[in-house]
Amino acid sequence: MKKLTLAILGTLSAGVYAESIYLEPLYTVGVESAIIESTTNTITTKTVTPIVYEDSLIHAGESIVIDCSNKPKLKQLGNYNTNIPIVIASANSLATSCNNGDIGLFWSKDEYKIKSDDVVKIDDNTFQVEPFNATQNELEKGMVIGATTNGNLTNIEVNKAKYFKKAKFYGTINNRQYLLQTSNNDELFTVHAANLTKLVITDKNGQIISTIDFTQ
Repeated sequence: MKKLTLAILGTLSAGVYAESIYLEPLYTVGVESAIIESTTNTITTKTVTPIVYEDSLIHAGESIVIDCSNKPKLKQLGNYNTNIPIVIASANSLATSCNNGDIGLFWSKDEYKIKSDDVVKIDDNTFQVEPFNATQNELEKGMVIGATTNGNLTNIEVNKAKYFKKAKFYGTINNRQYLLQTSNNDELFTVHAANLTKLVITDKNGQIISTIDFTQ
């Protein structure tokens, strides 16, 4: 994995240099519903989930432009031009075409460095308790026992990680359900999304382990 590169802010320079972050292979990024603009053959929309790399992220809400002239390419992220071949998919991660109105995710098949003024460090001290109600599957015995959020990410604490092996996380954002990117360390899963109203966790076979309704 390439090392995260931080740009240097030159105090004598008139220009401002953005920090860099990597979009890793197959890393899914949720986007708002959008349709192709036929005159330009592009899709203009916003991200609804952050881009996370190691201990840094680009928050959700970045404007993006996808060029659909040939194979889809991410041509703009925020204020920066890019040229990243991507796969676009439905919100449940089924690959689709630009002409399909059910676009909800994109990902790349390789690793790309991207620039943004909005790259921030993940600070564990900024996570606050997130109230929730959970419906647990007694047969699975996997239980969610805590949740915190920092406005970009949601930490989900579970009783035993082994019950959540190869689990998938489906989160509802703005009344739309997305398959969300996650990472985990022992009994703590980090869901790469915030402002969730519901989170459904399934095992590798699609059996529901827990359903979480956030009360705020």
